[in-house]
Amino acid sequence: MAISVSGVVEPALQAAEIRRSENRPTNDLAAYDLYLRSLGLTFAWERNSVIRAIDLLEQAIQRDPRYGPALALEAMCYQNLHINGWSKDPEADRRLSIDLARRAIWVASDDPIVLSTQPTHSVTSRRISIQP
Repeated sequence: MAISVSGVVEPALQAAEIRRSENRPTNDLAAYDLYLRSLGLTFAWERNSVIRAIDLLEQAIQRDPRYGPALALEAMCYQNLHINGWSKDPEADRRLSIDLARRAIWVASDDPIVLSTQPTHSVTSRRISIQP
């Protein structure tokens, strides 16, 4: 019984994995790896973790400047530095957060990660749009 179930599940799982990899938002596997490594750091909600996440995301974006989710996540990191009082230059981080969010929307306006990580806190005063 287990063999027959695995014989059905494995091909379906493999097909799903192929579809998922075809829809990856970047073709640069190193950029994708850097992005994945930054996720846990971003959501650790600690200043040093967020700063490390920014470093990884900057590396990912250097490899693929049109990697929307990486741009959006870096925008969120700068937003977190700003709103949590962890920033050495709050205004610069606020502006950088907005700029990165705009770039993310510009290159990947239909990506759910990009759309869900738009900075919307009170200092941005409105949702980010494609226009400056």
